[in-house]
Formats: sequence, structure tokens, C-alpha cells
Amino acid sequence: MPTLPNLNTPCADLTAKSNNTEFQSKMTELSQDAAGFYETGRVMYKTSPSYDPKVSGGVDSNGNSTLELPYDPVRIPNITGFMHCHLNRMDLPLLRTLSIQDTYDIDFDLKEGDYLKDTQNQLNSYIGTWKYEGNGKTLILRIQKIEMFYNGISENYRDKLLITYKYIKNGNTLVDNLNAPIITTFKNIESETGKKYGTFGLSRNESFLTGSLTDIPLNILTNAEIHPTNPTNGTFTKIKIYYNGMISTRGNPDSFYVGKPTFELPNSVELIKQ
Repeated sequence: MPTLPNLNTPCADLTAKSNNTEFQSKMTELSQDAAGFYETGRVMYKTSPSYDPKVSGGVDSNGNSTLELPYDPVRIPNITGFMHCHLNRMDLPLLRTLSIQDTYDIDFDLKEGDYLKDTQNQLNSYIGTWKYEGNGKTLILRIQKIEMFYNGISENYRDKLLITYKYIKNGNTLVDNLNAPIITTFKNIESETGKKYGTFGLSRNESFLTGSLTDIPLNILTNAEIHPTNPTNGTFTKIKIYYNGMISTRGNPDSFYVGKPTFELPNSVELIKQ
């Protein structure tokens, strides 16, 4: 398995959250409820339930927005942060079209409305249907390229790979989202619907994919990597997928996971292009 980055840093934590579909869904919900300048927010915890109910703020006597977040004092040691939003606008107009390589400049500043385009079509080799079979399990990934996928949190656009999957165990189909409709943003997408989709983009060194998807049988949202096997001039017929349990969110109570594996979906397995 490839060496994973140090995850105990603010940047890694922010990256994990930006790739987390449940986090994006919760933020979208807040932004939809914020009335332009009124704020909405909630407390986040590392144990289930991961999010407190949303709370709406108001305006003080000086016309400034205010927000006071109540929290469970018993769960103070498990608080991981707070999210709030005072945005209530639709997708931004396009500001600049940039390449992924442009982001490597030390002075690069990604702005709202920017579009990071796959100018060299490096994502294209991953497009298609990929299949793993073994140990009584079958995992089929459908990977589609979505141009200008909109991120409602950072409010910009990127070319992304959208992943849906079918999972069969001992002859029983446990998940089949292969033909789920294409989406171009998680904004306005319900949390349960968002679980059907994984989104991936190129890693910083451009040699593999990073992103997140949900292990639906166990209701675990996890960061993941997809690596090509023996690529030649950017083409390959096999990929390997790794789920990163160090950056994952369990959606069920802790008692649900007692005696269960870290992931139900086959992990660290090789899939062949169909």
C-alpha cells in the first residue's frame, strides 16, 4: 500500500472535510438556510452522531450577524470543530480557467469562480467500468468524467471523476448505484443521495487519484486513493483502490460497528477494466 500523508495537520483535516460528501451536504444545508447575512451553524463531534442539529442566528443592534451555538457539555472532549455559513447564492460565474499545474505555484491563490480544468486530459485514462472478483465478493466501479464539477464550499469548479458502484457478496447484491444519474455538484443534494457518489481528482504528483466515497453497507464515508497498475505512457488496464480508515466518518452509532470489519467493500484490491 502506498505511503499515506501525515493526517494530523490542519491542512490535511481541511482537505479531508472538503472531500467529505456528508460535510459538503451539511454545509450546503446551512448555506441554503442562511438568508444572505444571517448565519447558521452546528457543532461537529468525532463520535456518532457527528453533527448537532443546525442552529440559526440573527442580527444584533448594530446590524451585524450573530450566532450562538449550543453544545452538549458531556461531549466536550469529542468536539472536533464548528461549521457555520452566511452564504446564500447560486453557483458563481466563471472567473478564470486554470490548469492543475497552475496550482503548484507557491503564490497560487484559488479564488471563488475559478475553474481547474484537466487541460492535459490526465483523468481520461480512468474513465470506464472496472471490476474486481475474489473471496466471494464482486466490486464494479463506474468512473465518469464530469467537467466543471462545482464545489459549494470553496465555490469554484474542477474537472472531477464521478464514481458509482455495484457490490455483490456471496451472490447477493448489497449495493447497485452503477446507473445513478450524473450530478455536477453536491449542492442541493440530500445526504442519502450523495452517498451514492464518490468524487476523485489527481494527486499532487499526478500519479494517482485521491478522493472519497461511502462504504454504503457500513455507512462509512472514507477518503480513498486509486492507483494505476503498471501504467505505460499514461494508459493502463488495471487499477488498485485503497480506503483510508484514518480519515473516515462513521454514520451509525458506535454499537453498530462492534464486531464488524473496518470496511465491508473490498480494500487494497485490483480491478480490471472491462
